[in-house]
Amino acid sequence: MTSGSGAPSAVLIHKLLDRLGLATPLIVLLAALGVILPFYLLQARPLTEANARLQQSQVAERVILQFTALVNQIDSLLLTMKQWGRDGRIHIDAPEAFNGLMIPVIGQQGLISSVHLASDAGREIMLLKTADGWKNRLSDLPKTGKRHHWLSWRDARTPLGDEWREQDYDMRQRPWFTGALERSEEEHLSWTVPYLFATTQEPGITASTGWTDPESGVRYVVAFDVLLMDMSRLTTQIKYGLRGQVALLTADGKILGLPHDERFKDDAAIRKAVLQKPEDLGLHLLSEAWRLANPAAEQQLFTIGEKIRGNGAWQIGLHRLPVHQQQFQVATLAPVSDIEILSDELVAVLIGVMTAIALLAMLAAFHRVSLVRRPIAQAFAELENSHRHVQAQTARRTLVANIAARLQQAHTPQQLAQTLLSELATPLAVGQALFCLWDEERQQLSALARYGGIGQTIGEIAQASAPLLQQCALTRQELILEHPENEYFYIHSGLGDMPPQAVLIQPVEHGGRLFAILELAIQRLPGSEDRTLLSDLQPIVAMSLDILLRAARTTELLTLTSAAEERSRMILEAVNSAILGLDAVGTITFVNRAALELLGTTETATIGQPLHGWIRAAHPEGEQTDLAQCHILETLRDGQPRAQDQGIFWTASGVALPVSYSTTAILRDHQVIGAVLVFQKTTAPLPQSRESHP
Repeated sequence: MTSGSGAPSAVLIHKLLDRLGLATPLIVLLAALGVILPFYLLQARPLTEANARLQQSQVAERVILQFTALVNQIDSLLLTMKQWGRDGRIHIDAPEAFNGLMIPVIGQQGLISSVHLASDAGREIMLLKTADGWKNRLSDLPKTGKRHHWLSWRDARTPLGDEWREQDYDMRQRPWFTGALERSEEEHLSWTVPYLFATTQEPGITASTGWTDPESGVRYVVAFDVLLMDMSRLTTQIKYGLRGQVALLTADGKILGLPHDERFKDDAAIRKAVLQKPEDLGLHLLSEAWRLANPAAEQQLFTIGEKIRGNGAWQIGLHRLPVHQQQFQVATLAPVSDIEILSDELVAVLIGVMTAIALLAMLAAFHRVSLVRRPIAQAFAELENSHRHVQAQTARRTLVANIAARLQQAHTPQQLAQTLLSELATPLAVGQALFCLWDEERQQLSALARYGGIGQTIGEIAQASAPLLQQCALTRQELILEHPENEYFYIHSGLGDMPPQAVLIQPVEHGGRLFAILELAIQRLPGSEDRTLLSDLQPIVAMSLDILLRAARTTELLTLTSAAEERSRMILEAVNSAILGLDAVGTITFVNRAALELLGTTETATIGQPLHGWIRAAHPEGEQTDLAQCHILETLRDGQPRAQDQGIFWTASGVALPVSYSTTAILRDHQVIGAVLVFQKTTAPLPQSRESHP
């Protein structure tokens, strides 16, 4: 066997040892070094570093995403409260209204301990969540100075009592107040450095923003006191590898999120340790890494040789986490032996084997060569396995991205389902597949698309496995049938039929909602990579299907609306009476067939024309009515219905048309938005032609 680094094969080494006799131990030692040293320098070390960076980046990204989600959530609430302040919905002088809006916000979040609304005039209202209810602190420094009014509430509307307390407190000197007003940008948000809240001794950060009242010129600030115990607790529960840990540090190197350690297993211990220096807590690795860190670097990787608890050297990564004005560092820690391709134990075995070979080469050359060859082959096998794992991950992510791109091109749920089944056929060795849509209201499945199955309908394909599909939908748990009986069903192809090796029934769900059931008859047993691929695709398929289903429902509603309008128009066309529709200023918006025939005109020439200028209503004796006295237009002005038994309209050709007509207003919210004019031809005597009555 020849290694990838070009080192001599084990057979050649064996022959050289046999020929060289007393020189065999030295040759074997040099040969082993010739293999191991290039392998370590060119393969093991780079791969070890890449593997360490990948693992540490993934763990750090998890913490960063959690923290970023918390920040975005608070920012959104802060901007909403700012808008409430601008709109006058919250005010310093209205505690009950302030509590009514803010108590639901604080109660739902669980992250906010108190909320402030303050002005640069030295006035403030603060709402604080307590163990038995809520408290307001009302401050008015110009009037009451250091005396602050405290109100107690059971809920937003039930007061418990009030009292005055002496406290040397000026909100205008607090960092959250000055930070919010230091810049004039409209959407400027300020986050303070982490600190312990004075009232609860909980670790937290205060987020704030400000604005200026355009009428009074008073500057206001709203602020949330955000609890960080959830983040501190999160990092204590994260491990990666065998002994890896994660911690979160503030900009000045204090502990915000503690690493996994038996000393920090309950909230009391966490609360006591948060915002302490690492060296004060006995976390010497973190302390040393912080001393070596470059604050300007996005990511850093250290190997610290200090022996901690007998675990040897540790590798530490620092990942910068900016949050508005603050800078945090996510620290990842792991023993080097946990992430090395060649562990300390394996290196010790290799050294022992080479030493034994050097001492006993003359007596047991073949045995010595075998001992050398075995660990080298093991090292190469581990390297190859690591390479295959990284390549498999890359290939799977590429495949997921490609399938997601093709799913986005689908215009209907059927197209999406068919595209998904077709794309999964090759990577999963699918011989036959079915995609069923789940109806949550009816608690039933409907077949949407299939793959394979010659001469069968979708319903026929689903018939055999319908109970299992329904069971999967109800339990939302994956089902796998390995080596199903031949009577179950066969995968059909042009060359013949064959039973599947496995049938995989997978729920498609996301955000607690079930969208569909996917059934795959595959020609091999599913492995971990296959399940990971399906797991990665689940949220993509679910969200894409949700979008298409919503679009389909919207299209259906639009179609129904259009059909209703068409039916209404057909009904009006079928009426024998002539009908005109008018808008609020007397412009013709609708005319039916009977009206067009009586007036001798077309729809194109009528729609959009002013009624009075087109029909020219007249008195029975033929004299044209004045615009201000027109009964039809009067209805548009006052909304009262009117009728005329003996009226005269003029047709398009100038012929007088005796009519009886009625006008009814169209109202919306008691406002006239138009009118409907209904008229019929009568036998009343005709006046002169239209030319005689301009």
